[in-house]
Amino acid sequence: MRIGFAHLLCGAALAVMSAQPSAAKTYRWVDQQGQVHYSDHLPAKHTQTDIEVVDEHGVVSILGTPSEDAADETIRQAADAQSKEAQRRQDEQLLSRYANTDEIVARRNEQLAVLDARLAIAERALAQSQDALSTMRERIEQTLRAGQTVSAQAQNQLLEHETVVRSSQAALDAMRAERNKLEAEFERDLRRFSELNS
Repeated sequence: MRIGFAHLLCGAALAVMSAQPSAAKTYRWVDQQGQVHYSDHLPAKHTQTDIEVVDEHGVVSILGTPSEDAADETIRQAADAQSKEAQRRQDEQLLSRYANTDEIVARRNEQLAVLDARLAIAERALAQSQDALSTMRERIEQTLRAGQTVSAQAQNQLLEHETVVRSSQAALDAMRAERNKLEAEFERDLRRFSELNS
C-alpha cells in the first residue's frame, strides 16, 4: 500500500511535536508554492490568517490577527483585574469582620449549631413521614390480602404520604447541602485570614 507524501509529512510533524516540551507551540502554514511547513516560531513574513497553531495533542487552532489577539488580551486583563478587585474587597471584609481566627471558629460553630438543630428537626419530620407512609402501605396490603378493593380515599392518602416523604427528603438534602457549603466557606475564610496575617 502506498502512503502519500502528505500523510508522511503529517506523521513526521506529529512525531516532532510529541518530542517537544508541552508548553511549546508548533505553527503550520502553506507557502506560495503550496508547501506545508511546521516550525516552533512564526515565519518572518506571513499573513496571520494563513497560520495555524498545533498544540502538543495535535489540536489545530487558527492564529488570530494582531487586532483579535490584542482584543483577547484586553478582555483577559480586564477579567483578571476584576477578579483581583473582587478578592481585595473580600479580603477587606474578612479582616474588618474578624480580629482573629478564634472569632471565625466561634462564628462557624454558632451557625453550624443552628443548622444542626434545624437538621435534627427535619430528620425527625422525615422519620415520622416515613412511618406514616409505611403504616398506610401496610393497611392497603391488608385490604388487598383480604380480597377487598382499596378505596379511592386510601389511594389518595397513600399518594399524599409519598409526596410528603419526597418533599421532606428534599428539604433535608437541601439543609445538608447548605451546612456543607457553610462549613466550606468558613474553612476558606480561616485559610485566607491566616494567609493575610502570616
